[in-house]
Amino acid sequence: MCLLASQDTKSEVADVARKGLQPYIHTDDGIDNVLSHQAAIRTAAAAYPAVSSMALCVFQELQELKRRPSEKERMFDGPVFDAMVKFLLRCKNREVVPDAPVESMPLLTDLVSAPIQISEPEQDLDEVEERYADLIYTAASCSTVGSAELQATASFAIWDFVKSSRSAAVRFASKLAFFKQLLQAPRLETREWASKALGLIAAEALELEATRELAHEFIEILAHARSASGAQPGSMVSLAAAVSVNSVHGAIAVLGGMTEGEGVRVRVTASLTRRVQRYWRRASR
Repeated sequence: MCLLASQDTKSEVADVARKGLQPYIHTDDGIDNVLSHQAAIRTAAAAYPAVSSMALCVFQELQELKRRPSEKERMFDGPVFDAMVKFLLRCKNREVVPDAPVESMPLLTDLVSAPIQISEPEQDLDEVEERYADLIYTAASCSTVGSAELQATASFAIWDFVKSSRSAAVRFASKLAFFKQLLQAPRLETREWASKALGLIAAEALELEATRELAHEFIEILAHARSASGAQPGSMVSLAAAVSVNSVHGAIAVLGGMTEGEGVRVRVTASLTRRVQRYWRRASR
């Protein structure tokens, strides 16, 4: 309820809901008692719920929305979904560094990536991972009002997830076309995290030949941009070069992401690096 109401258009509702997300012990005795118990919760493990339970809860709420008759009501609003994904990321991080002081919980970009862990004996890890993957993929593909921030947050969440384990990367191996679409997103953060995630997926979850083909595809984007950069100012080719800046940034980040993996990168990095180095030497002349 606090997650849903934290982005309410009425400020008084949103303010109270956000307090519900803060790391306090909440009682029925009033706000004074809540604040008096603030010192009782000093670590992330005590402040945030387990990500496995939280992911299943949010997924269930999303499924309920999808069953509503009105199409406009079948998805969370962008700001609400964004708050949910950010909260899930903090829940995930608390299992990695459970003793972290609450007052120094890191920014999203400082979170520690690690595989999801189950919190209850009856939970199935494969199901939890699948639900979590579905949630962040749905968030990244969301097109509701206010979804630009959500798309950037969800792209980071996908990168954080696929970086944590090979099984996580495999879950996104069939969505390469979707990631290529994100590389054209106008927001820098979305392109940055989506391209890094794609690079990791290519290095960890694809067959060697598929990884090589993808690497060559993005190297060709760089080569094409280089040839277009030599066009006369004001020409159609020059205009195309300016438009392709996002593509060049995405290509570089994807190739960089491939070098972060632990799988096939050992076999492809050598030739990949040589080709990129040759490109940059030519481009700098």
